[in-house]
Amino acid sequence: MSSKSIDRLDMRYDVEGVGLVIFDKALSLFALSKPKYWLKDKDRVFISYGCVGGKVEEGESIMEAALREAHEEISTDVRIISSEKSYIIDLDLKVHLLKQEWSINPIAIYFVKYPGKPGDPSNTKQSFIGKVHVFLCELNGQPKPASEVPAILWTDWKVIQDNIGSYFPLSKFLEGGKIEEQKEIPRNAYLYPMWTPEILGKAFEGQDLKRILNID
Repeated sequence: MSSKSIDRLDMRYDVEGVGLVIFDKALSLFALSKPKYWLKDKDRVFISYGCVGGKVEEGESIMEAALREAHEEISTDVRIISSEKSYIIDLDLKVHLLKQEWSINPIAIYFVKYPGKPGDPSNTKQSFIGKVHVFLCELNGQPKPASEVPAILWTDWKVIQDNIGSYFPLSKFLEGGKIEEQKEIPRNAYLYPMWTPEILGKAFEGQDLKRILNID
């Protein structure tokens, strides 16, 4: 990782989004994907998960999008915390310190390329680049999965890092964590990370992500 502060925010992207690292003591909160995105193979179900967050809508600021997404996905307010350090992660997963120049600084800004179109991963003939602002947040209320989210998962970032590049059974996440369901999640489900946990896990592979994220 480079120690030089840089500004590379002029990279091309198709969609802008936010990702919220929400924690309570040692555990962090993640949202499971909608059932229409689940993959099934024989008697197994594969479900992606990510940090609370989503697309920045037209005319919306980054902060407005972050607060809206929290309401829409976990039905509560959050307090966004300015990060002591900020990083930029490019499409090659190279990490650099980012010059901080905002009143509330992100943990990271990353760029990622996915097949399909935003909201339509089945369209494999196309691809798009997302630019995502990641913020550290504390809860101002009791979270629960909203209508857009079938379940929320509390787990440790160490489990997330171990999960990068593989499918983990739901039971693995529940050994030291917990799940709250709005829709029943099959207990034989296998989970895999996308977007923010995937990118942070890959970019900071072999490092203590809880220390980087400033989570005690």
